[in-house]
Amino acid sequence: MVTLAVLAVLAAVAIPSFNTLMLNSRIQGRSSALISSANQARLIALRNGVTATLCPGNGTTLVCGTNWSTGWQINAAPTPGAAEQIAAVSAFPPSPTTVTTLGGQNQIAFLPNGIVTNNDAFIVCDARGHTFAMQIAVSASGSTLSSPKQGTVADAVTSIAATAGCP
Repeated sequence: MVTLAVLAVLAAVAIPSFNTLMLNSRIQGRSSALISSANQARLIALRNGVTATLCPGNGTTLVCGTNWSTGWQINAAPTPGAAEQIAAVSAFPPSPTTVTTLGGQNQIAFLPNGIVTNNDAFIVCDARGHTFAMQIAVSASGSTLSSPKQGTVADAVTSIAATAGCP
């Protein structure tokens, strides 16, 4: 009987912690996927000598969407002068994790020299708000920088503002 009581107490403590772990993992996973895609788009632009565009999309059309939360794609020509095509797709099932841009950009274009024409920062969060959010910044040089821990901006000095686009 005592063993069952101890197990019940441990379960009551572990289940909320496990839920938090899963939610944090979703945010970190989505952030890592976005960083990977930005780096891939930059590499495609540099390697092929073309402009590579990272934008919301599901890989069915070259037209960029508006919802970063469901996924994104990289549009680029394989060689200079060739027709643009979808080079990569990262699609996600519906979830409470949201991805928004602070500047409202619907695309990040990496030029053939690796720099971007429209740098921006992304906020990845869920219903728990800005305290658990992560920021990914794409600089004008084309490099990416991520929050070292949840709730901070990419520079690790300041906190993500409550108005940063989190629910």
